[in-house]
Amino acid sequence: MLPTAKEQHRHKSLAEAVAASQLAVQMADERYHRGLTTFLDVLQTQQTLYQRNRDWSIVKPKLSTDLVALYKALGGGWQTEAIVSDAVQLQK
Repeated sequence: MLPTAKEQHRHKSLAEAVAASQLAVQMADERYHRGLTTFLDVLQTQQTLYQRNRDWSIVKPKLSTDLVALYKALGGGWQTEAIVSDAVQLQK
């Protein structure tokens, strides 16, 4: 299955949600250390971050797999033998 614009948009949205959740955790932790909120707020923001990370980790490999299928459908372009032999020569 080829990646759709909808899947790419979902991937981008989830990545942005993870970044926003990371910032929210940092802010909640800062407020907690200043005595402005309870630790429950920190735990709730962490839970949201973990849920968004889980959702993103589900979408990310699917998009990658779909992109590989697209490249294969378009004719590939892989040169694995040449890449491996170049890497071996560089190590010598």
